Amino acid sequence: ELRAEAHRQFDKLHKRGYMSKHDAYQWLSGVLGVTAREAHIGQLSTLSCNLVIREAKKQVEWYHERKMNAVKKTQEDEVKAS
Repeated sequence: ELRAEAHRQFDKLHKRGYMSKHDAYQWLSGVLGVTAREAHIGQLSTLSCNLVIREAKKQVEWYHERKMNAVKKTQEDEVKAS
């Protein structure tokens, strides 16, 4: 169940378009400190699953905040232009 949750959180990185699937696995390998070939959620320990869940949530939040700030700036620019 923990591995499934780790995968759900990890999948948000590429399924929401924040990064390509390849880049998401590169990110995962960096989080785990292993090569991309070794970065398989199905083989993770409880500790590693918790790490992936926490870090993926932080990464998704960071991307979401960037996106929302860009939208806000665009809206402000449109108001100034009108």
